[in-house]
Amino acid sequence: MKTFTHMLVAAIMITSAACSKTDDSANGTDLSLTVKKEIITDTWVVSSYVDKGKNETSNYTGYLFTFSDNGTLTANVSGTSFTGTWRIGSDDSAGDDSGNHSSGDDNKLVLTISGNYQMDELSDDFLIVSISETEIVLKDDNLTKNKELRFTRN
Repeated sequence: MKTFTHMLVAAIMITSAACSKTDDSANGTDLSLTVKKEIITDTWVVSSYVDKGKNETSNYTGYLFTFSDNGTLTANVSGTSFTGTWRIGSDDSAGDDSGNHSSGDDNKLVLTISGNYQMDELSDDFLIVSISETEIVLKDDNLTKNKELRFTRN
């Protein structure tokens, strides 16, 4: 009888664990909508850019970044404009082929922009660490790099 009782208790525990509720509110779609809502409002400046442990924020002094609803990214500095694209998703085919990319495509901000060294450096797919009304914090999705990018609302 004890064996039957133990088996019954184990079966109930396994069944209840298999039927647990999941929270779908933190899925990628909600994050994508939040990012889009925040990012297309106003202009942004680079408040911090660290690449391989070296602070390169000063390379972006004077740059104003605009993220348009249609996926266009524009950077303006001293009367010169650079145009590219932005989106939520993954672009692991670009850049490093080491395979050291993290998963979770829905929490990535992909920036594609060129025209000078500064813009080339920002063309990458970044993990979205946090986003608020005033700041976007990003890290390179390649786990072997030490790259962090912070935008602050202008």
